[in-house]
Amino acid sequence: MSKRIIVALLLFDVAWALAIFGTGRWLGWQVLLTIAILACIPRTHWLNASLLALTGIAIDGLLTASGVMAFATPGLPLFLVVLWLQFALCIAAILDKLPSGWFPLALICALSGGGSYLLGDWLGATQLQPTAWIGALVIALAWAGLFPLVVKRLQHRMA
Repeated sequence: MSKRIIVALLLFDVAWALAIFGTGRWLGWQVLLTIAILACIPRTHWLNASLLALTGIAIDGLLTASGVMAFATPGLPLFLVVLWLQFALCIAAILDKLPSGWFPLALICALSGGGSYLLGDWLGATQLQPTAWIGALVIALAWAGLFPLVVKRLQHRMA
């Protein structure tokens, strides 16, 4: 893995913290971090990142519309949309490093997706419904079922 991609992954960690703790108040900083992440990720990964970001935004939109997630403002907040772009850029850059098997990929998606949103609930960035644990479980199942489909398709396209 190149140093630039490692830097992008570290920048994403900072971006996640800004998004969750700022819940939109630090959107300007998030945008600057997005530009920095873009500078670290080869352009050849940008199309895959777009597809991943759209998938994540669509999943979160459905979860929000169905009432599993709620935010301080109606709908999906801009800070989360920007965070999805940042996340997708980083994932697109490491697609070849992700497991190729369905079960390990689904497990990683379930744990990271459900865990991230559960932590976001605990920190006040979102409210999971009907309880934090049940909401996180629904999100984990959504991530385990849907996100690996896109990742597997993109991995196949790269091969």
